[in-house]
Amino acid sequence: MSSIVIAIPVYNEIESIETIIVGIRELGFDFFVVDNNSTDGSWQKALEMGVKVYQRDEFGDGYGCAILKAIQVSVKLGYDYLAFMDCDFSYKAKDLGELIRMREGYDLVLGNRDYKNVEWLRRIGNYLLNLIASLLFVQKIKDLNTGMRVIRLESFVKHLSALDMGMVSQITCVAKREKLKILEIPIAYDIRL
Repeated sequence: MSSIVIAIPVYNEIESIETIIVGIRELGFDFFVVDNNSTDGSWQKALEMGVKVYQRDEFGDGYGCAILKAIQVSVKLGYDYLAFMDCDFSYKAKDLGELIRMREGYDLVLGNRDYKNVEWLRRIGNYLLNLIASLLFVQKIKDLNTGMRVIRLESFVKHLSALDMGMVSQITCVAKREKLKILEIPIAYDIRL
């Protein structure tokens, strides 16, 4: 079976980081935090809980920089897959566990959010982006911007460059463009902290 590691991108997530770490730890996989020099004690809390923390300094401070740092660390440590989920409490670790269990044979496993708890303005934006991407690739895309996914590292390592929130869209678009094998799994989505 292929090896996998989980990365948790963090920036000032003190309200949720402890709960997220506990949930991820229960899955039984290796994991680490990628922080953006949080000023609220987030990365210190992760260290106190025995979690390895990497800063994304050399890439910059955007969300994409966290994913690029996570990819760099995961490749250096010799993992085949990287899983990640946002630390804003909107995603549940148990759902990530399901994506991880289903990864074999896929390049990308996406957690498709239940949109009922997505803010209405973000919901409209997501629907529009999903529609545009679906038309562009002539394939249905259910959740282009989900913050919970599993990637096969060798399939993406040379293709990703976005430094901001565009990273999540770029991952899905690369998978569609390169005709990679994708699995989409419905997941719960709660209101962000």
